[in-house]
Amino acid sequence: MASESEDMGDKPAPSIPKLQFVPFASALDAGFWHQLTQKKLNEYRLDESAKPIKSHYYNGDPAGLPTRLTLEFSAFDMNAPTPARSCPALGSLYNTNTLDSFKKFDKKALLDQAANEIWEAIKSGSALNNPVLLNKFLLLTFADLKKYHFYYWFCFPALCLSDGIELITPPVSIGEKFSKTQVLEFQKSYDDFCQGEGGSPQPYFLISSTGESFSMSPLSKFTEICTDKDKCIKEVVKGNSHMYSAYLEAVNHATEGMKTISPSSYKYSEVNPRENPSNEYTRH
Repeated sequence: MASESEDMGDKPAPSIPKLQFVPFASALDAGFWHQLTQKKLNEYRLDESAKPIKSHYYNGDPAGLPTRLTLEFSAFDMNAPTPARSCPALGSLYNTNTLDSFKKFDKKALLDQAANEIWEAIKSGSALNNPVLLNKFLLLTFADLKKYHFYYWFCFPALCLSDGIELITPPVSIGEKFSKTQVLEFQKSYDDFCQGEGGSPQPYFLISSTGESFSMSPLSKFTEICTDKDKCIKEVVKGNSHMYSAYLEAVNHATEGMKTISPSSYKYSEVNPRENPSNEYTRH
């Protein structure tokens, strides 16, 4: 007969939940292809070097829908305002001259470059002052203007911790964690914080609470608020989805703890806007 200790040893250890993130899904508007055509003909011509572009995302869609990263006609204007209730994301466009160049483009080199940029932003502290640097994307394209076909490869890079981030407790909704009064105060505090930062939604922020009141601060005040990093409570809130989770140990961003960058999502597609009535393209 097996001993009690042997029986217990045969049982698999319970798995510890890890912090997970929903990957973006690309959403390119017909107006983006129109602007790319104009840029290719009048500005880029044979230039295949990286071009800065801007997109935005919104987390207020119903549950079950993909988290869209949208590129519109204004993507090429880095000073264009971000749509209401949306958050900006910056990226790099590489438009190739031939389909063969598109297929043979060194995508690994692009990922390595993006990895270095994100990591340097973390190490230098510039990401605390400008958190949008953490949300980068890559877009590789080929525009066949004779056949009016567009080929593209979308990538959303992400730095990965080797062992992931273990959750001390499972996430619960804000409604379960806080009273109705606290939820209203939480929302008011966030709205006030956004107004103080220029009025646009803020995807990154720090939270401190005392009783029924809450206070939101930008990441640039992290060292002021979290003076004891080993005991600092970090709260991760997903805006309109009302998701709340907290864990007690800060993540140490040690170089040896990071893997090389990997795409959390990518797309390689051929697009003809004329074949899609909902995204009909009009020549001017």
